[in-house]
Amino acid sequence: MSGKKSTKLSRSHSKKPDVLEIRYFWDDWLERNRYRFTHQPVISKSDKNSLTMQFTGINPVLTAVLNLEREIGIYVTNTEGEYWDCIAEFDVKEQQTPEGQFYCGYCDEPSMTLYPTRQALWEQHVFELLLEWCNAKFQPDCFIVLWGSHKEGWWGARLLTKEQVVTYGYADTLSLPLLVDTETVQINA
Repeated sequence: MSGKKSTKLSRSHSKKPDVLEIRYFWDDWLERNRYRFTHQPVISKSDKNSLTMQFTGINPVLTAVLNLEREIGIYVTNTEGEYWDCIAEFDVKEQQTPEGQFYCGYCDEPSMTLYPTRQALWEQHVFELLLEWCNAKFQPDCFIVLWGSHKEGWWGARLLTKEQVVTYGYADTLSLPLLVDTETVQINA
């Protein structure tokens, strides 16, 4: 249960997340919520500080990385596997009130929500936002558009519909279909 901030936060403090605990939060939340994703996340790489995920039916140039200390980022690589851009981030700066409630230090006080547990903070402030973003963005008419070049010193990526690719003038850029045949997607181990 969460509630709007009702206590003074001037004596609050940051707490560095325990990476094993955050991993447990993710695994527990995903087990309960996997069915809610239109394209389910699958762990493709794991180390002591992060998890890299791909999504079933989604072009493997798009990945999600759960940094077990502060965020989930959505990253795009080019077709050679070279980092291209971060197109979304779901950050949390874990803070705790003297009364033991948790909140995100990046949020403005008027809209800040207090959570009874660390797990509730991560679930509502990071994991649920990732789920909402994925379900909103992973649409059949979407393309992953890459523009620019590392040699020229400017580059980026966006998810756009076919109509937006033409309207915004990206027709001459590399546009990859977002959705791919789930039978041919390779999830890297």
